[in-house]
Amino acid sequence: MTDKTKHETARDVAEKSGLDPDNPDYVSKGGTVTKDFYRDVAEAHGADVPEDANKDEVADIAVEAVGGDPNNTHTSAGGTETKSTLNELDRATDDND
Repeated sequence: MTDKTKHETARDVAEKSGLDPDNPDYVSKGGTVTKDFYRDVAEAHGADVPEDANKDEVADIAVEAVGGDPNNTHTSAGGTETKSTLNELDRATDDND
C-alpha cells in the first residue's frame, strides 16, 4: 500500500466493495468520511447494521465484515474515524481480492 489520503483510501475500499466510489454521500461537506460510507461497506460484505448504531460502531462493524481487526482502528475524541480505520478496511479488502 502506498501512503494514500483518507479520501483515496475510501474510494479504493468502495471500489473493492462493489460500491460507487464517487457517491457524494460518502464524504461530508466538512471533508470527513461519513457513516453512510461505513454502513454501505459493511452491508456490501454481508453485515447487518443496526439503524441506531453510531459512526464508531458502524465503522467497527464494517471492519469486522471485511475480515479486518477492529483493534487496528481509532476514533478521535470528536468522533471522526481516523486514517487507521480506513487503512484497516483497505488492507482487509486487499486480502479479499
